Amino acid sequence: MAALAVLIVAFVAVAAIGSVLQNNGVDSGTNAPSGDDDSGVPKGATSDRIDDIVLSGSGDAVTERFELKSSVAIFHMTYEGDSNFIVWLLTSAGERVDLLSNEIGSYSGSTLIGVSGSVIGASEGEHYLEIKSSGPWEVLVEQPIVSSATPVPLTLTGRGDDVPEPFQISDGPVRFDISHQGSSNFIVSLYDSEGHYIDMLANEIGSYSGSATVSTGGGIFATTPGVHYLDVKADGDWSIEISKM
Repeated sequence: MAALAVLIVAFVAVAAIGSVLQNNGVDSGTNAPSGDDDSGVPKGATSDRIDDIVLSGSGDAVTERFELKSSVAIFHMTYEGDSNFIVWLLTSAGERVDLLSNEIGSYSGSTLIGVSGSVIGASEGEHYLEIKSSGPWEVLVEQPIVSSATPVPLTLTGRGDDVPEPFQISDGPVRFDISHQGSSNFIVSLYDSEGHYIDMLANEIGSYSGSATVSTGGGIFATTPGVHYLDVKADGDWSIEISKM
């Protein structure tokens, strides 16, 4: 009986050590689909995340430099002020890459920059922001690396400037049924998960209702099967229904 008791104690000790090692192991960096959790990964998507970058200040400012990795960069911007809110993205050499925001008055919205080294978008490396404003502002830079997402068909809705959740398309043409209720510019651009600009699906002023299609069969404005993003510029409610043809 004494030998059996020693054996049981030894087994419990080994199990406890194993539990400690498991709980203190190194995180692989891979997040499961988020649902409504706080991981930041869009619902229906799986992703290896790069740490978010948070920049904040008040009034006119030039931010510290930050690193953009190949993929996509999503800039979530908020501003509290009465006058212009202008945000430029620049390379480490001071070359302007893109105008991220040009608004008057308080603002909250998101925009996507493809980091693919293409003519449209940014290249991997150090960047900084130049900001013109009259009040407090914050910019959060998110760089998801999404390996899978919700497949089409699905419907995306929102209001104002936004980058909705990514989606996955397969072989064959894809249809986009798009509507907007607003009075200013309405632009919808399509990107793949590597940050390559694919096509402009809508470019109108004011209220809009129409359709566009993108093929995966080759060509200048064709894409390849996989995860994609939309970058929406709007001042009102919008809806985008995505389906296979």
